Amino acid sequence: MSNILQLILAFIYVLVVPGFAVSLAAFPRFNELEITERLALSIGLSLTIVITFGLVIGYVPFLVAATGGITAYSLFFGIGLITVFFLVIWLLRRANLAVIDRRETARPERKMVLDARTAKPVRPQDTTQAAARPERETVLDARTAKPVRPQDTTQAAARPREAAPSGAKQRRPPQT
Repeated sequence: MSNILQLILAFIYVLVVPGFAVSLAAFPRFNELEITERLALSIGLSLTIVITFGLVIGYVPFLVAATGGITAYSLFFGIGLITVFFLVIWLLRRANLAVIDRRETARPERKMVLDARTAKPVRPQDTTQAAARPERETVLDARTAKPVRPQDTTQAAARPREAAPSGAKQRRPPQT
């Protein structure tokens, strides 16, 4: 009976725990993935981690000399270190998300919309004011090539021509 319990715990430790820690580090909010998605991701990541760790610990001469190669103890402690590493990353990311969530709840939500005429972002209460304001376009004056507003063009046409500078001869229109 004890051997069966050890075997079940070993399978869970090897096939679920490291991948679950990596999935928590990658997706720190519990509601980001459903439990079945997280479990499937955990099993796949655990297999990848254990196989990679086994290859590294079995073929790197320094690690073979330090751990004695691939043994049950080296795998147990190596998987444990990897799991703790990713759980620390998860805790740091959760703390960061908690700070971000607090900032978002403390600040009222500001929705912005685009004004249809100007394509500039405005707040929703400003859209009625923007619609009430007439749009001011600038056009080029034909004589001076300076930008003027459309209401100024009628005034410019109604204005008399400037007088010639003093000392210059004024032309008189030919008399017929």
